[in-house]
Amino acid sequence: MDTKIQIAQKGQAPDCLLCVKNSDLWDAYFKNNPTHESALEEMISKKQVYIATNKNDKCIGFMGVINNGCFDKFPYLATLAVRKRYRNKGIGEALVNKFETIGFEKADRVFILVSDFNKQAQKFYRNLGYKKVGNIPDLFKNGISENLWVKYRI
Repeated sequence: MDTKIQIAQKGQAPDCLLCVKNSDLWDAYFKNNPTHESALEEMISKKQVYIATNKNDKCIGFMGVINNGCFDKFPYLATLAVRKRYRNKGIGEALVNKFETIGFEKADRVFILVSDFNKQAQKFYRNLGYKKVGNIPDLFKNGISENLWVKYRI
């Protein structure tokens, strides 16, 4: 698929949020939470959001990257989402590859949190070489544990 990954621009938060809809992540964290759009716009203003676009420049996926977001030292993939009709077509993997390119320029390891209920994401990251190294119960929401995953630069 002809995909371009670039820094998100002001005003693209609504397009990014459309990528999260129709997902377990949406149901657990985004649905009924009006603060996500403003939080995403803040990340965009800090140049922490990358979008994947198709040949028509439509946002089909995005990720939030915080360079020193894990332990104030290591790159952290804060969010990754792909529009439903584009899932399982390599968009997520392309975004993760971009994250790793950025992250491994700055550190010898990168981190992500994956919700315990999100088995598909756990499989996705495991297949990309990430390893689960910890569990944090009730981190963002009671009843949901977040698993800490790491990948080391080879």
